[in-house]
Amino acid sequence: MGRDNVAETSAGGGGPGDKPGKARWLPVGIMFALALIGGAVLAWPQLKTNKEFELGAYRTSLIVLEQLAHVDPGVQGAVSIAHEWIGDVLYDQGKLEEALASYRASLAIREQLTNDQPSNAVWQRGLSFTHSMIGDMLSDQEKHDEALESYLASLAIRERLAADHPDDARLQRDLSVIYIRVGDALYLQGEFDEALESYRESITIREVLAGTEASNAEEQHDLSVIHGRIGNVLAAEGMLDEALASFRNALAIAERVAATNTSNADWRWDVVLWQSELAQRGDDPERRWAFIVAEMRKDANLLRPDRARFLSMAEQQLAKVREAQAAPLRATAPP
Repeated sequence: MGRDNVAETSAGGGGPGDKPGKARWLPVGIMFALALIGGAVLAWPQLKTNKEFELGAYRTSLIVLEQLAHVDPGVQGAVSIAHEWIGDVLYDQGKLEEALASYRASLAIREQLTNDQPSNAVWQRGLSFTHSMIGDMLSDQEKHDEALESYLASLAIRERLAADHPDDARLQRDLSVIYIRVGDALYLQGEFDEALESYRESITIREVLAGTEASNAEEQHDLSVIHGRIGNVLAAEGMLDEALASFRNALAIAERVAATNTSNADWRWDVVLWQSELAQRGDDPERRWAFIVAEMRKDANLLRPDRARFLSMAEQQLAKVREAQAAPLRATAPP
């Protein structure tokens, strides 16, 4: 869905409980495989440019899968995933209410699956992702109370899974991500202390993961993002020195990450953003705005349409800072 700097990983749909176990289900399994493979082959050439085609392909797959589920209940997991695929496309089209309905259809199936097999960690994890996606959708609609409720439902599941599997880095990362979602919802409600606590829970987990995977740029990037979140909360609470320290931590990590792959414009953009956060709060603003302007002028990849206005703002801010620095000199200059 891409609605956050720190992204969710795929939850998947299968699990230990999805074994047909009898030869009579073989034709259903073949039909299921053909439905997915055929749908992918037909849809792929047009998926990137034609959302209506993509939506139609997923809806056709859903119809087939729902029919198969009447014969083999084990296909219900795939039905829930198809609902989510449809929801993703509807979200991209800006049809938020329809997308939310698709996610809730998936949620109902996943809840039934987890009720039927409460010890199935795969189903539990999938349910946590669906709660989180619904929270994202509600947050986009500025329904922050409802979003927080969904995030907390996801958090409860992920805490149990992480506690049961302390050595599973994937589940630990899941928990770190949902703590960020909870923190974001609390921050938007003005609950700064609670948001800060949630972000710190997240960063505690992520620092362990990043420490064991120091060469993993994605893990390091996510750690940078969380430091920035903490900085935003501290700034909102008027704790400027502590906020600046967090933003500097975010910047230092972002610079190291960007240096590992200079062709990654998004990682270089993170450096620009953290420089901006510091400059806006009076931390060496002339040097930081000058850096931002120079970087954006020399790199066309940083000037895509949704970022182009940022350059104009940075140029204006740099001019203001330099004007403010020059004013006392003009005032004291001899006539």
